[in-house]
Amino acid sequence: MTRWSNISFRFHRFCADGCGNVAIIFALTMPILFGLVGAAIDYGRATDSRTAVSTALDAAVLAAAKKLSMEDASNRDVITFAEGMFLANLNGNNPDLAGRPEFSFTIDRAGNAVRATVMTSRLLASSMLSFLAAARTAASSAV
Repeated sequence: MTRWSNISFRFHRFCADGCGNVAIIFALTMPILFGLVGAAIDYGRATDSRTAVSTALDAAVLAAAKKLSMEDASNRDVITFAEGMFLANLNGNNPDLAGRPEFSFTIDRAGNAVRATVMTSRLLASSMLSFLAAARTAASSAV
Protein backbone atom coordinates (compact mmCIF):
# COMPACT_ATOMS: atom_id res chain seq x y z
CA MET A 1 0.00 0.00 0.00
CA THR A 2 1.21 3.42 -0.78
CA ARG A 3 1.24 6.16 1.77
CA TRP A 4 -1.72 8.07 0.23
CA SER A 5 -3.89 4.99 -0.06
CA ASN A 6 -3.15 4.19 3.60
CA ILE A 7 -4.19 7.72 4.64
CA SER A 8 -7.28 7.50 2.45
CA PHE A 9 -8.17 4.09 3.92
CA ARG A 10 -7.81 5.38 7.49
CA PHE A 11 -9.85 8.50 6.71
CA HIS A 12 -12.73 6.47 5.24
CA ARG A 13 -12.60 4.06 8.16
CA PHE A 14 -12.68 7.05 10.57
CA CYS A 15 -15.69 8.55 8.77
CA ALA A 16 -17.55 5.25 8.75
CA ASP A 17 -16.97 4.56 12.45
CA GLY A 18 -20.02 5.53 14.56
CA CYS A 19 -18.43 5.24 18.02
CA GLY A 20 -18.34 8.51 19.94
CA ASN A 21 -20.56 10.52 17.61
CA VAL A 22 -22.81 11.68 20.42
CA ALA A 23 -19.90 13.11 22.40
CA ILE A 24 -18.57 14.98 19.38
CA ILE A 25 -21.97 16.42 18.45
CA PHE A 26 -22.58 17.35 22.09
CA ALA A 27 -19.20 19.12 22.28
CA LEU A 28 -19.86 21.03 19.06
CA THR A 29 -23.35 22.19 20.04
CA MET A 30 -22.66 23.21 23.65
CA PRO A 31 -21.27 26.69 22.82
CA ILE A 32 -24.35 27.37 20.70
CA LEU A 33 -26.69 26.19 23.45
CA PHE A 34 -24.88 28.22 26.10
CA GLY A 35 -25.03 31.28 23.84
CA LEU A 36 -28.77 30.87 23.31
CA VAL A 37 -29.41 30.42 27.04
CA GLY A 38 -27.28 33.49 27.84
CA ALA A 39 -29.10 35.52 25.20
CA ALA A 40 -32.47 34.47 26.62
CA ILE A 41 -31.40 35.49 30.14
CA ASP A 42 -30.09 38.86 28.94
CA TYR A 43 -33.25 39.52 26.93
CA GLY A 44 -35.36 38.74 30.00
CA ARG A 45 -33.29 41.10 32.14
CA ALA A 46 -33.58 43.85 29.52
CA THR A 47 -37.35 43.39 29.36
CA ASP A 48 -37.55 43.56 33.16
CA SER A 49 -35.50 46.76 33.21
CA ARG A 50 -37.70 48.34 30.53
CA THR A 51 -40.78 47.45 32.57
CA ALA A 52 -39.21 48.85 35.75
CA VAL A 53 -38.41 52.15 34.01
CA SER A 54 -41.94 52.47 32.62
CA THR A 55 -43.53 51.63 35.98
CA ALA A 56 -41.33 54.07 37.88
CA LEU A 57 -42.00 56.81 35.33
CA ASP A 58 -45.77 56.26 35.48
CA ALA A 59 -45.71 56.43 39.28
CA ALA A 60 -43.61 59.60 39.23
CA VAL A 61 -45.87 61.34 36.72
CA LEU A 62 -49.02 60.41 38.65
CA ALA A 63 -47.48 61.63 41.91
CA ALA A 64 -46.39 64.88 40.24
CA ALA A 65 -49.86 65.41 38.78
CA LYS A 66 -51.42 64.85 42.18
CA LYS A 67 -48.94 67.26 43.82
CA LEU A 68 -49.67 69.80 41.09
CA SER A 69 -53.43 69.60 41.65
CA MET A 70 -53.33 69.44 45.47
CA GLU A 71 -50.73 72.05 46.35
CA ASP A 72 -49.66 75.43 45.12
CA ALA A 73 -46.12 74.35 44.27
CA SER A 74 -43.73 75.82 41.72
CA ASN A 75 -42.86 73.92 38.58
CA ARG A 76 -39.32 73.30 39.86
CA ASP A 77 -40.69 71.79 43.09
CA VAL A 78 -43.01 69.48 41.17
CA ILE A 79 -40.21 68.38 38.82
CA THR A 80 -37.82 67.76 41.72
CA PHE A 81 -40.52 65.77 43.49
CA ALA A 82 -41.21 63.73 40.34
CA GLU A 83 -37.52 62.99 39.78
CA GLY A 84 -37.17 61.86 43.38
CA MET A 85 -40.20 59.61 43.06
CA PHE A 86 -38.86 58.15 39.82
CA LEU A 87 -35.44 57.35 41.27
CA ALA A 88 -36.94 55.90 44.47
CA ASN A 89 -39.25 53.61 42.51
CA LEU A 90 -36.60 52.68 39.97
CA ASN A 91 -33.91 51.78 42.49
CA GLY A 92 -36.36 49.77 44.57
CA ASN A 93 -37.69 47.73 41.63
CA ASN A 94 -34.57 46.94 39.65
CA PRO A 95 -31.10 47.17 41.21
CA ASP A 96 -29.45 45.86 37.99
CA LEU A 97 -29.84 49.18 36.20
CA ALA A 98 -26.65 51.10 35.53
CA GLY A 99 -26.19 54.79 34.90
CA ARG A 100 -28.30 57.81 35.72
CA PRO A 101 -31.16 58.49 33.32
CA GLU A 102 -31.87 61.89 31.79
CA PHE A 103 -35.24 63.42 32.63
CA SER A 104 -37.50 65.72 30.70
CA PHE A 105 -40.64 66.80 32.57
CA THR A 106 -43.16 69.22 31.09
CA ILE A 107 -45.83 70.84 33.22
CA ASP A 108 -48.93 72.36 31.65
CA ARG A 109 -50.66 74.35 34.38
CA ALA A 110 -53.58 75.38 32.17
CA GLY A 111 -54.60 71.79 31.53
CA ASN A 112 -53.27 70.41 34.85
CA ALA A 113 -51.10 68.02 32.86
CA VAL A 114 -47.70 66.55 33.54
CA ARG A 115 -45.73 64.88 30.76
CA ALA A 116 -42.42 63.14 31.21
CA THR A 117 -39.80 61.48 29.09
CA VAL A 118 -36.86 59.53 30.40
CA MET A 119 -33.84 58.80 28.22
CA THR A 120 -31.28 56.30 29.39
CA SER A 121 -28.01 55.67 27.62
CA ARG A 122 -27.30 52.36 29.34
CA LEU A 123 -30.05 50.58 31.20
CA LEU A 124 -28.60 47.15 31.72
CA ALA A 125 -25.08 45.82 31.60
CA SER A 126 -25.71 42.66 29.58
CA SER A 127 -23.18 39.89 29.50
CA MET A 128 -24.10 38.14 26.23
CA LEU A 129 -26.02 40.61 24.11
CA SER A 130 -24.21 43.92 24.22
CA PHE A 131 -26.61 45.49 21.71
CA LEU A 132 -29.37 45.35 24.35
CA ALA A 133 -27.52 48.06 26.26
CA ALA A 134 -28.53 50.64 23.64
CA ALA A 135 -30.38 53.84 24.44
CA ARG A 136 -33.98 53.47 25.53
CA THR A 137 -36.76 55.98 25.95
CA ALA A 138 -39.87 55.80 28.08
CA ALA A 139 -42.66 58.38 28.01
CA SER A 140 -45.68 58.95 30.24
CA SER A 141 -48.28 61.62 30.82
CA ALA A 142 -50.99 62.34 33.35
CA VAL A 143 -53.74 64.92 33.48
